[in-house]
Amino acid sequence: MNEQAIMQESTVTPTSVGVRYGLIIGLVYVFFQVITYITYTSTNWKVGLIGFVILIVGIVFAYKYFKANNNGFMKYSQGLGIGTLAGLVAGILTAIVSYFYIEFIDPSVLENMKQAQIEMMEGFNLPEEQMDKFIEDLENKTTALRQAINQIIGLPIIAFILSLIIAAIMKRSQPEFE
Repeated sequence: MNEQAIMQESTVTPTSVGVRYGLIIGLVYVFFQVITYITYTSTNWKVGLIGFVILIVGIVFAYKYFKANNNGFMKYSQGLGIGTLAGLVAGILTAIVSYFYIEFIDPSVLENMKQAQIEMMEGFNLPEEQMDKFIEDLENKTTALRQAINQIIGLPIIAFILSLIIAAIMKRSQPEFE
């Protein structure tokens, strides 16, 4: 095998890196989420920002790993794929744990979420009939299953949006002529 063929041969794929780092991000995120449930801080938006940091750091490490095992190169599209897949895997893992935690260990988490949303809406001074409608909708839509579905959908979307930016910064295309 000549030197050029060795340089073009990738030792990892975007899929394998996305799954690997999705599991890592998911485990860290699950640990963080359980801590917020236990400490009743899951509705605090400032604490929620830590979740973004976990996702950003995980995506950056995934890109670094991919580049380190791909001769220092990563196309923009590969970065988008890695980040989005990592977000999907993390979302699925987080959704499963969140569902079981809320459904079987501590159902009061849902009540805390509902109360926090009601308090936020009360700050908008809505008319009483609108507020009653909001509370009725909230009661019907705030379930452990709905939380899990939101995580399965939301985390990959957020990871995709973050990957749009991070992949643009970290990409390094292989020269076409060498």
